[in-house]
Parts: sequence; structure tokens; C-alpha cells
Amino acid sequence: MLIPSAPLFVRTIISYLTHSLYTDFCFFFFIKPMLSVVAL
Repeated sequence: MLIPSAPLFVRTIISYLTHSLYTDFCFFFFIKPMLSVVAL
């Protein structure tokens, strides 16, 4: 039971980390410049 569930657990962690990195990427390259423009 642990062996089949392990890949799913690992994939869940990887997908979560990927989503977090993607969110940071979007925030850094899109939202932050917009806030900088608004601040100016």
C-alpha cells in the first residue's frame, strides 16, 4: 500500500512546489512591476 501511494505523494509535493515557484515567478515579473508603476 505504501509503494503505490509514495509516487502520488511525491508528485503532490512536486506539483505544490512547482506551483509555488510559478506563483513567485508571476509575482516577481508581473505583479511587482505593476506595483512599481503604480507607485511612480
